[in-house]
Amino acid sequence: MRLLLHMMVEVSLGESSFVLSLRDEMVESYSLPAKTTVKVWKHELYFSAPIKFVWGERETLALPGNLYYWPIGESLCIFLGLSEPYSPVVCVGEYVGRLHDLRSVEDGVEAEVRTYQQEEELAQLVNAFVERGFSAATARKQGEIFVAAHKVVRGYRIGVCAWLEQGFVYAESEPFFRYTNDFLSTSVVQRLKAHVGKRYRLARLDLTEDEWVFLSFTCSQQEIGEGLEELLRAYQEISGWLLRERLSTLFQQL
Repeated sequence: MRLLLHMMVEVSLGESSFVLSLRDEMVESYSLPAKTTVKVWKHELYFSAPIKFVWGERETLALPGNLYYWPIGESLCIFLGLSEPYSPVVCVGEYVGRLHDLRSVEDGVEAEVRTYQQEEELAQLVNAFVERGFSAATARKQGEIFVAAHKVVRGYRIGVCAWLEQGFVYAESEPFFRYTNDFLSTSVVQRLKAHVGKRYRLARLDLTEDEWVFLSFTCSQQEIGEGLEELLRAYQEISGWLLRERLSTLFQQL
């Protein structure tokens, strides 16, 4: 099958899934759906898929969130953090969504790679993200449908998950760090929470069920633009502050 239009694929892991966006010019042909096994190595996921790519420039440095083809292993690779390629790879697209959500994928899990089909019940919410410059798609988490999205702003890759509940939108950002309930963690969180609360109407500092600190907002569908704008700004502010504080501490220790 010759690819003529923009292509996205969904990797189904039972009741959960994630979506990959492929660069049009890199895909020559494909034969989907197909079964595969997802492997985890360091901060990286990789798996095979019957997709034939046009050869591009080989790279030895990987950007987290980008999708690469690994010629030696004949596999697709998603880099999540510090890991770098074992041997040169070719960038063929990107993962759509929060990198944090891929960290729970277990090594050796069976999966199916198939062409992406958008869930129409969330089409309007997906469009709201796309209109504001995000890459976005519907995906599944433990059987629940949600919108996975991300946007790169001033060097920050900001991932977002969003759900539609009885006409209201609930959104979560990529987490910053795990809350440890000690004095230092509590002090930092209280300071950041107060800052966000003073500056923003919708965005707020929040905590996941497994105690990761992140940004969230809940709003009407008409307010989604304001909510996303606040989340993006607050994420950049907090990330910059955390990085400056960490670097300052490291330099003092040298």
